[in-house]
Amino acid sequence: MQTYQPGDIRNFAIVGHASSGKTLLSEAMLVCGGVIHRMGSIPSSTTVSDYHESERQRKISVQASLLHTEFGRQRSREDRRRAAGARRLVRPSLPPSAGSER
Repeated sequence: MQTYQPGDIRNFAIVGHASSGKTLLSEAMLVCGGVIHRMGSIPSSTTVSDYHESERQRKISVQASLLHTEFGRQRSREDRRRAAGARRLVRPSLPPSAGSER
């Protein structure tokens, strides 16, 4: 296991309303970090973060999940290709005027 300096570790939370894409964002981040090689699917109960049987049956996240990945390492061509696909997946779909106040 690699050793990290405390200043190199970043902890954060992904929070949002129900069905806002938190699980898919987590899956995309794990793919980009090379932890998994393809994204899981909520309907097929193959996501990393929904590991409890009740989550798989109900098709929703019930419990908090701790996930880890590395960012900032040298990326291979395959890593860059997966990252580009994940960016397309999680890109916000807001109209151009959203968020701008007059």
